[in-house]
Amino acid sequence: MLIQNLKFGLSILLLLTGCAHYQAQPIALAALASAHNGHSLDAPCRKASTVNASEFSEIALIAAAQCFNPELARAKAAIQLALANGELARQYPGLALVLNAEYARKAPESSKWLAGFSLDLPLDVGTRKAVRIEAAEQAQVLATLENALAQRAVAGKIGASVDTIRASLGEQELLHTRAQQSQRWLKFVDQQILEGQAVRSERLKPQQELLATQAALLSASAAERAARSELAQALGVPLAQVLNRQLALNIAPKRAASGVGVDSAKRQAALLARPELLRALGQYQLAELALRLEYAKQYPELRLSPGYIWERGLVKLPLALGALLPPLDGNRSAIAVALAARSLAARELELTQANISAEIDLAFANRDAARSALRLGIQQMELANTELSAAKAAFDAGELDQLGRLSAELHVNDLLLAVHALEVQLQLSVRAVSLALGAVPAIDTQDMD
Repeated sequence: MLIQNLKFGLSILLLLTGCAHYQAQPIALAALASAHNGHSLDAPCRKASTVNASEFSEIALIAAAQCFNPELARAKAAIQLALANGELARQYPGLALVLNAEYARKAPESSKWLAGFSLDLPLDVGTRKAVRIEAAEQAQVLATLENALAQRAVAGKIGASVDTIRASLGEQELLHTRAQQSQRWLKFVDQQILEGQAVRSERLKPQQELLATQAALLSASAAERAARSELAQALGVPLAQVLNRQLALNIAPKRAASGVGVDSAKRQAALLARPELLRALGQYQLAELALRLEYAKQYPELRLSPGYIWERGLVKLPLALGALLPPLDGNRSAIAVALAARSLAARELELTQANISAEIDLAFANRDAARSALRLGIQQMELANTELSAAKAAFDAGELDQLGRLSAELHVNDLLLAVHALEVQLQLSVRAVSLALGAVPAIDTQDMD
């Protein structure tokens, strides 16, 4: 009879604790490095198949990052973990099974054995269960927000790299023109020296100008390479994939500037819906749930303990009701900690919203200042172009020598470089406005004019 009872208890134990087979998944660092080196923009994953990656526009690059960027992969894995924890939170807590046996050497009954088992069943009801499930659901929301923040950060890195590459290429084009002008200036001075109309010391200025231009070219080229390296990191591909690749870097057509009312509406929307703000709000809600749980722990946690006993030929079915009592202070210390944590989460939420507001205001101010500076630079360039046209006309009429014409051309080139820098500054400030407003991934071209 004892053997039968033990078999019965073990059968119940196996039914209650079904087992899954463990499978090890070791990671080889060499394989990870090889996989990274094999990432190619020419063969993106299915997620980017709807995008024409051959154009390598900013949108196509962001789509390719969905395939290869490890930060995005980590954020998506965190979502899967939160979903799994959500399923776990809905499961009934584990049961405790106790097998017992007793042997009486001089028992008057026919059998000397007592055997049986009992179960410890937590009553998973009420606030404790509700808080556990709500916390798991809130963790899923937070994981989704973290993914949105990762998407925004990667898109911002790609956009910043593309802006820098665009700026460097434009600067290099202008500097190549300036180098040609400096060489013509140097050649003109050399010709004058040969004709005895100038001394050799006059050759120093065009020489210095040419060397300064070549140094600026090297600096612009280095900035382009560094930006391509940062772009490769943001994409999750080797540097060779973006080093010599032509990118679609044309700026979208400019539209009319957004008005103050539109800016105010966008600002208000960002103060309510930025992912950072929603994340801080989610953290506050988690603190609220933790406080609810501590209040619930003021009351005993009930446990039901049914059982089965075979006592020397007599079958018994005992039933016990237990309770896990709260701490001796009525859980007030834990409640005080949870209250302080909720207060801290509230202050963090206020700080996040204040920082977002300041970031938006600064971004708008920088954009407006860059827009005004660009308008002034364009006006100066237009005047310089008028002067250059007059210098060319005077040169054709024989009223101005070649040096005077070269001087006017160099002045225009100086202004072109300055205007280019202002355009880059405006582009960066507009992207900063877009990011401050929570836009992903492209900039708002309404602010460009």
